[in-house]
Amino acid sequence: MYAYGQVEAALASIFYVREASKAALKGRIKHFQKLGLVPSSPGKGKRITYSFDDVWKWAVALTFCEFGVDPTEIYRILTKSFFGTYKEFIDHQDDSVDWFYAASPRFMSASFQKGIAASGEMTTQLIKASDISADTLNQLNSSGRVIMFNYTILRRNLKDALDATEKKRAKKVDA
Repeated sequence: MYAYGQVEAALASIFYVREASKAALKGRIKHFQKLGLVPSSPGKGKRITYSFDDVWKWAVALTFCEFGVDPTEIYRILTKSFFGTYKEFIDHQDDSVDWFYAASPRFMSASFQKGIAASGEMTTQLIKASDISADTLNQLNSSGRVIMFNYTILRRNLKDALDATEKKRAKKVDA
């Protein structure tokens, strides 16, 4: 379990956030918390700790932010498809094999087709790095638009960053 400070430090590390930009990162983290992506504060004066899964959700959400996806859409995507559909796979994943999360978004065009302003749609697929090809991506969507990231590397980097915060915390306790 991790304290909020450890979470923030780990996320800042893997997203290369400078000290001057940490307030913006904190705002994004808190916004996802308010949306219900991870547990919010248990009450005034009480501290909350976060599991690796909680921190992982933030890391994935912030990765989608890198692509410019709206936080409300990110919340919907993650709770509907990413963590829902792939939860069991992700929980038992071997981090020595790289897997990519590929998604073909239709945020704008889906609402045009329906004739109303509605949440978009997204076709998703997990692809083993060794299986990535033009054919694989074309099967995902013929529009030519694909959001893709290596979530195995993201998990490895997150684990390393959290380990570093644990070591730093242990040094303070020993001192």
